[in-house]
Amino acid sequence: MTAINSQIPFTERCIAAYRSSGDMDAACREVGVHKLTMFKVLRLNGVMDIADRLKMGSPGGRMGASAEQEFSRLVPAAKSINALCSSNPGFDFDVRGWRVDVKACGPKHVAGRKKLAHVWQARVGRGGGIESQHVDLFCIFLLDKPKALINECSYKVFLMPSELVRGRTFVSKTEGVPCELDAFEMQPDALAAFFEPEAFSQ
Repeated sequence: MTAINSQIPFTERCIAAYRSSGDMDAACREVGVHKLTMFKVLRLNGVMDIADRLKMGSPGGRMGASAEQEFSRLVPAAKSINALCSSNPGFDFDVRGWRVDVKACGPKHVAGRKKLAHVWQARVGRGGGIESQHVDLFCIFLLDKPKALINECSYKVFLMPSELVRGRTFVSKTEGVPCELDAFEMQPDALAAFFEPEAFSQ
């Protein structure tokens, strides 16, 4: 494989090598960097393949990657934006023109008046909701185990318009307490149908 031009900025060289080979080890050899350096560059620029994130990410990152993998499985028309763009535009998938950001979170135990309750908090924005400005829909997976992968637990999935959470940092749900998320719960096998063109025809 031809070496990437050394006059190209380092970050761009890492991304180009990774995209060219599709393999982190091969990209490291091509650029001449340690695997952790390549991991940091790719992760910070939002271009790491889901499979690599599942292997190398933090527990939270691996959980998020498993949710993206599940979304891809459930919605075959979804195009991973990491495979289409050289930088992260702020969402994970393009599905027939819909910009979809996938989120996943496990429960936390919070002491209530009578018992411990499960509480989920999905991050949908940073710094005044910057993330939601680039997103049409959030697909939120609520897992029944903390820091688990999708294939290790059961989950509920919600498809929520970004306009309803713009300017916020989190969407929260407490076990047994009605909340705004409830109206947007989807059956996993109904996700793909939502994005079909005929779903919007009269």
